[in-house]
Amino acid sequence: MTTTENATTGSGCLTVCCRSAKDRLLNLWRTLLAILSEVEELLSQWQGLLYYRYLVCPHCFLADEPEPFHFLGEWYKANINRLPEIVKIACPVSRGAVRVHLKLLYPPKNAHVLPTQVSESEIQLVAATVGQHWSVLANILGIPQQYFSNLPSDDTDSVESQVTAMLRYWVELKKEEATSEELQNAVKILNKMTSSTGEDPEITERTETIASNSNKNSTMPEVAVNL
Repeated sequence: MTTTENATTGSGCLTVCCRSAKDRLLNLWRTLLAILSEVEELLSQWQGLLYYRYLVCPHCFLADEPEPFHFLGEWYKANINRLPEIVKIACPVSRGAVRVHLKLLYPPKNAHVLPTQVSESEIQLVAATVGQHWSVLANILGIPQQYFSNLPSDDTDSVESQVTAMLRYWVELKKEEATSEELQNAVKILNKMTSSTGEDPEITERTETIASNSNKNSTMPEVAVNL
């Protein structure tokens, strides 16, 4: 986050910039929108303050253009899921020679939903549901094989206790990445795998309630603010 001031006009510009690998764009948008929500809250405390928002063209930024193109308006309220016919948009500075992917300009639909850490109640619900398929769920969650090799061969704990221990290990291993959303997605994958074999159809019904215990929606505005 940086600030600059125009010596002639006295106006200022507050810029927030984030970088991420292509496969981490969702986390980038969530981080960016959360930071800028705080910025928006601070700006709202100055009554009468005039400002507008814009997004610097990603191509212009990487090319270090002296006068980069600014995407203006309430673009942050849109999302790429509502624009299926369009994949890329031309950068006006390049006169159409370069096209910028919309994933870099509009947040995905679920970017406005902040991830929450898995709760103990969610762990207990899944543990009581998964049953004999818990090792498959562990693989879906990315639990290393070393975890299974370290389990005692004479383990007399119930399956539910083993699943509970595995999920707690997953939370400790993944830390902030061990979110309700990740667990929900893993359970959905497991549901598809088991339903294709005709096994345990009740898994889907009993784990549906995880979604009701997950994140509360919070609308997050803005990616750049020009004062």
